[in-house]
Amino acid sequence: MQAPRLYLDSAGRVWHSSTMAAALAPNSQMWAFWHTDTRQDEQVHVPRGDRSGRACSRLRVSASPTNSHPRRTRRTPETEIRPGSEAEDVRQLRNFSVTSGGKTSRVFKGDLYRHTELSTDGGGRMDGSILDFFRYMIDAAAMDFGAITDHSAGGDYEYWWWLIQKVTEVHHAPGKYWSLFGYERTPHWPIGHKNVIHALPNIPIVKLFSGRTSPNTGRPMRP
Repeated sequence: MQAPRLYLDSAGRVWHSSTMAAALAPNSQMWAFWHTDTRQDEQVHVPRGDRSGRACSRLRVSASPTNSHPRRTRRTPETEIRPGSEAEDVRQLRNFSVTSGGKTSRVFKGDLYRHTELSTDGGGRMDGSILDFFRYMIDAAAMDFGAITDHSAGGDYEYWWWLIQKVTEVHHAPGKYWSLFGYERTPHWPIGHKNVIHALPNIPIVKLFSGRTSPNTGRPMRP
């Protein structure tokens, strides 16, 4: 078998919306096809939606493939990892209530400040992909509500904002998890990033101060 190799412009959002396809040809060649947005290696987390395209390559398949990896034996951990009291903490939190003035209030927990691979300051290295976000919020952390707040909804690209909204709608489960629509507006001036949260979809994002000049330098401001 051929050794692993890196294909040109093949780095991309491989988690769920950009995948590679392959087909075996009669002449013992394997053809591979993939989508590319020509993102740069030094900033692999930054999508370049204005340079989207397709790429392909071929490789020859060995007639007698061999397994070069040595057989590994499974080790039994010396210390068993036991779950903590988080499930009990969640149960107590959801059963807690306060009644004041004839009105009963309950506690809900959530997170309105999370990034995915669409943000340029980490690219999912800390929080993972869009789908990882919901797996964490619903399955791992047992949150009641939350919102993806990537910078400019993925860089002011309409497709990324559309994708965020669609995946958010899919994971909305009233009574179990309230999925909100959000993004982080990231202007250079005035200083301060601001999260914008909506309860309804299809609301255009407020873009950055594109085309304006900085009061500090007098130069055009760009996202």
